[in-house]
Amino acid sequence: GLPERRGRLVAVTHPAVVRAAVLTALEAPPKSFWRIDIAPVSRTVMHYRGHAWTLRSGR
Repeated sequence: GLPERRGRLVAVTHPAVVRAAVLTALEAPPKSFWRIDIAPVSRTVMHYRGHAWTLRSGR
């Protein structure tokens, strides 16, 4: 397996990329893509804890 890495990663990207990451992290169906509202110039924080992702989104 891959070695465990700890730390932070910051990405400045298009809302569509954030939606795709959220879908993947939450294992949501692809049809949910357009139901996730990511505002421009917003902040989305994703944490991997144990074996699951948590998500926080805000401005």
